[in-house]
Amino acid sequence: MAAQPQKKKYNPVLITAWVLIIISSLTTIYFLVNIALNHYWIWGGDLKIAETGAVGDFIGGFVGTIINAAAFLFLYLTLKDQRKGTKDQRKSFEKERFESRFFELLRLHKENVNEMEYNDPIDERKKYVGRRVFKYINDQVESCMKEINPIFDDHTDDQIYTQEGLDRLQNILTYRSNIDITNWALCDISYTIVFFGLSEPDFETLSRHLARTYQSAFFLKVLNYVHLRPVTKSKKKKYWELIKKEGWTEVIEAVRSIGLSKNYAIEESEKNTYRHGIKVFQSKKYFKYYGGHQYKLGHYFRHLYQTVKYVDEQPSMTYQQKYAYMKTLRAQISNYEQVIMFFNSLSFMGGAWELTHYDSPDVNTHLFTKYNLIKNMPELFLFRFVMVRHYYPDIAFEFEAMPPGRVNLIAQYR
Repeated sequence: MAAQPQKKKYNPVLITAWVLIIISSLTTIYFLVNIALNHYWIWGGDLKIAETGAVGDFIGGFVGTIINAAAFLFLYLTLKDQRKGTKDQRKSFEKERFESRFFELLRLHKENVNEMEYNDPIDERKKYVGRRVFKYINDQVESCMKEINPIFDDHTDDQIYTQEGLDRLQNILTYRSNIDITNWALCDISYTIVFFGLSEPDFETLSRHLARTYQSAFFLKVLNYVHLRPVTKSKKKKYWELIKKEGWTEVIEAVRSIGLSKNYAIEESEKNTYRHGIKVFQSKKYFKYYGGHQYKLGHYFRHLYQTVKYVDEQPSMTYQQKYAYMKTLRAQISNYEQVIMFFNSLSFMGGAWELTHYDSPDVNTHLFTKYNLIKNMPELFLFRFVMVRHYYPDIAFEFEAMPPGRVNLIAQYR
């Protein structure tokens, strides 16, 4: 379909000024012609000062006033154009200043990702660098979810959550009714374990944070169980696989009966054995599979959140302009980064992205949904445990139809 030609806009002030000029010109011409026809012209004929002077006074008073009015209007238009030019220059300067900082933040984000490293605690020659670190973290979260899922299957929601935690989540369900709160706990605890790790000092920190939402009797069972897992290439890995076959309940009871500190491990032994010649014991040289990534991820998410908020809080930009910059940012975020962003948003560490503001009447506080920040995650997710759309129903995921509710949200975004 051919584009419709745009209608030309007329400036009423400019039109008025030119009308005044035309009126003054026609008036002057009219009187000059009459003077000439009545032989009052300065060249030839009788020059009557009294009569021609009166005409001159009239022209000077009437026409001069009109010309002054027209001159004022032209001056007004000139000043208005200068003001508009100054305003445009200021906007251009503000845009340049914004883009300068935005692209600097974008550059720092890329540097943060490129500088990420994770060294294999068993094989020092092997390390994960850059985006591969997120793939490794993603694998750990998936593995943790699979390992602790049987524990969740054996407990009810009131055995998993504290009453305060249940009340808080019930309020969220008012707005996001499809969320399975048992599934949320599985995601949250798995990610938090991977984030902090299970070394002795991190175990205490992890327990303190989980106690805000979950029953200590429950999450300690989870931590005591996965705490035993060694790194993948450890010689102790085969003993871990044997222990898993016994079921989590028997493993926890065995650990509890020995009564060791939180830094226990597993190893083959001839005495004090737990089954299959395996002993649960204390060892400071025991490399845990969940070693933690809080220093890498903490810095990564603080900077990413700062970048998103910097764009979101620009008062002179429209939502469409902000979204265009967010698309540029999202293009730098890999799919595995978006997966970790999703898990982070379900934890107490990442609630500010959206879920902390679930009941806010201002939809502009819901940053994940507003800017489709995890748009490139598959709707059904990588794990059979998680349905991302249940948590973020109004995100327009890639290759999916736009959610019906998003149209109304876009009208409210600013």
